[in-house]
Amino acid sequence: MPIIKIPSPLQSYIGDQKSLTISGSNVEEVIINLVKRYPVIKPHIFDPEGRLRSFITIFLGEVNIKDTRNGMKTLVKDDDQLVIVTSMAGG
Repeated sequence: MPIIKIPSPLQSYIGDQKSLTISGSNVEEVIINLVKRYPVIKPHIFDPEGRLRSFITIFLGEVNIKDTRNGMKTLVKDDDQLVIVTSMAGG
């Protein structure tokens, strides 16, 4: 199963884990399965319409999935690593 790395601001919603393995054949399935396992994280990843929040970026290896042709439908392999990155704002 792919490994997904969780950023510090979201770790408290998944039992303070830094990474975990989540099943799925593409990026979207992995993220949906993460949310199914830890429902409390859902509003921090998806907006009310079910779209990825604008401040969430997901990398497959070193590639931003927004830069891929298939986006969230990008296929993943069992040994792939996904990384969720949260953008921070401030002044």
